[in-house]
Amino acid sequence: MEPTGTAKSQFRVLQAGLGYSQSLVHFTWAGFDGMDEVSGNGHAELLKDTAESKIEITLTYHNGD
Repeated sequence: MEPTGTAKSQFRVLQAGLGYSQSLVHFTWAGFDGMDEVSGNGHAELLKDTAESKIEITLTYHNGD
């Protein structure tokens, strides 16, 4: 069984949540860009290759410029 967990963080006007396992991290975040509320989510996945390991990151940004 892969280790899994969650975490929460808050820095100034940014709040984030995190879920993770051995090869995947999923996150959500919400905050402000100037006076506009913005939010998003994404994930980072460890892609194992026989020669080398790579990380693939996907990020979404809602309601921002």
